[in-house]
Amino acid sequence: MKEVERIVQTRNTAEFIAAHSMTVRFHRTLVEPNRRGGIQQSAEFWTKLQTVRFVEAKQRKRRSGLSETTAGRMSREHDIVIAMPSADIKAGDEFDREDVVWKVTRTTPKPYELIAEVDIKGSSDG
Repeated sequence: MKEVERIVQTRNTAEFIAAHSMTVRFHRTLVEPNRRGGIQQSAEFWTKLQTVRFVEAKQRKRRSGLSETTAGRMSREHDIVIAMPSADIKAGDEFDREDVVWKVTRTTPKPYELIAEVDIKGSSDG
């Protein structure tokens, strides 16, 4: 990616977030390996306040053209959080939005933005 393109994309990301932003703190639980090869919780903390944009997934659409609605395969779409590339968001982080706890399932860093896929904590999808 050329430097000029990265600057323009970063500016576009900042404007996109600012249009419908929300400020959140992410709750993070750190884990470390134990002696038996498993993992154990070692610490919990809250990240600093971060400005992000929450983007809800569109209604799921059927992949097949079958007329029977139960026969169609549903595509997997995620709600996402979009943040600036410097954001401190990791898989496993949790945050509260409108009295619902969301959990980050995966992050995709790019030079101009950070995309985090999220699911409602405890949902069977994630």
